[in-house]
Amino acid sequence: MILNVHHRMENGSFQHAATLSAPDNFSTIDALEYAFASTNHIEQVWWNNPGVIREGFSRRSTSVGDRVELNGEFWECVPVGWSKVESNG
Repeated sequence: MILNVHHRMENGSFQHAATLSAPDNFSTIDALEYAFASTNHIEQVWWNNPGVIREGFSRRSTSVGDRVELNGEFWECVPVGWSKVESNG
């Protein structure tokens, strides 16, 4: 499954930061957590993680307020977990 990570910018807009693929047998939450871990600086800068395609110019890790698109639905990273976004406006 393809995931598109969008980082929230200072002005409130979103920038497409990364595209990656999660295993098809992952649940939605597992896929979101996979995207989160894959776009964070853990052992190296996130854009060097296997399977991650860096889009745009964002260099920071995915964090609260950022969004992940999965199967046409958007999910927002919240302080604990994920919240489905009803309107991506």
